[in-house]
Amino acid sequence: MKESKQTDNVDTAKRDNFIARAKAESERMNKEIEKSKAKRDRLHEEFGESRLTQWRNEHAAEVLTPQQAALVDQSYQHA
Repeated sequence: MKESKQTDNVDTAKRDNFIARAKAESERMNKEIEKSKAKRDRLHEEFGESRLTQWRNEHAAEVLTPQQAALVDQSYQHA
């Protein structure tokens, strides 16, 4: 029984550590998303929608598959 209790404590510590790391990573990713949105907004203000769309389409034609390009287009429609 004592060994089981020690194992439970180790498992609890591992779980708590995992949850803490997951929360920290989630917070970090949310900050990165906000930075990305702010950068996109600045570019939009500076160059306008038509120029950004032109660049996005040029990039898509050079490096993305048609399916990937469609996903990129979808992501900008929801932004």
